[in-house]
Amino acid sequence: MKIESALKMIKKGDQTGYLFLMEETEGFLRKIHNRYLKSILDFDEWKSEALDVLMRSVDKYQNNFDSKFTTYYFSALQHKAMDLLRKTYSKKE
Repeated sequence: MKIESALKMIKKGDQTGYLFLMEETEGFLRKIHNRYLKSILDFDEWKSEALDVLMRSVDKYQNNFDSKFTTYYFSALQHKAMDLLRKTYSKKE
């Protein structure tokens, strides 16, 4: 299955497309977690946050965007990771 096919499935109401997208992007999730969040968040918690980001990204993404869905989603994930880092640092102060 391709990512575009999974997006079409989700738009038709088939939620299994989310599972495919999560499996396809798990390597990138681990990369972000190891780079930014390893010391502040368990990987399972990060996957939960990433699922929330994925669901919002699918809702907002449209095929007429200039970028691929994965680029859009990965950018949103990095922004979420930075937000979590900022939140942690502000609590420490």
